[in-house]
Amino acid sequence: MGDEITDKVVGTGEREVAPGEDVHSIAFETGHFWETIWNHPPNQAIKLLRGDPGRLLPGDRLVIPPLRIASSPSATNRRHIFRRKGVPIQIEIHLWEETVEESMNIVEIEELEKDGDKGSGKPSQRLPRANVPYLLEVEKSIYTGVTDSGGGLKHYVAPTATKGLLKLHPGTNLEEEIELKIGQIYPEKTRMGIKQRLTNLGFSCGAIDGSESEEYFEAIRAFQRNYGLEVTGQADSALAAKLQELMR
Repeated sequence: MGDEITDKVVGTGEREVAPGEDVHSIAFETGHFWETIWNHPPNQAIKLLRGDPGRLLPGDRLVIPPLRIASSPSATNRRHIFRRKGVPIQIEIHLWEETVEESMNIVEIEELEKDGDKGSGKPSQRLPRANVPYLLEVEKSIYTGVTDSGGGLKHYVAPTATKGLLKLHPGTNLEEEIELKIGQIYPEKTRMGIKQRLTNLGFSCGAIDGSESEEYFEAIRAFQRNYGLEVTGQADSALAAKLQELMR
């Protein structure tokens, strides 16, 4: 992948990242703007290695700067409302209908774990699930709409949100329900991140951890066969590029 694939944690701060956390949720918890933590000089090693404030590895350590007290002039004996900037955050979901064989359709979504074909046939045809009505529930908030031409949808949610429920064709006999894990995608250049993306695309790797196993290598080989890549059985640059393309 150009860089070594490793699940080594990074950072020396006092705040250890827990599963499901990222810079956005930690900033919300500690009362900061996410940019304040992400751009804090002692956190530059994490910023350079992870590259995305929403892609931290459990065990990474952040330095949380002290809060700065701000003042704002206002009239006395009156009620004032202050709105915190930077809240909420936007989540983005893409839905695909992948035809591996004429008789098989697989719905793909970044946060969903599922089974899929691991055969050695020709590369799959990926078609976006465009113009599909949906209902999204996240922390008691409800969002409705229709997927765009690329099978995508975007909504602003609370930075602490970790779960959601997506209903396609709600209220009809075509209704589908998909449970979502929000903000729990690991960094791309880690073994956990590769396993997670392969599993989400239907290639089971076993436990989503930093270990290597024959199941992990076979998942890589199956993915490479399915998408017309050279079958190396290794997490090479071509695999990384294809995963990035598919997972956006």
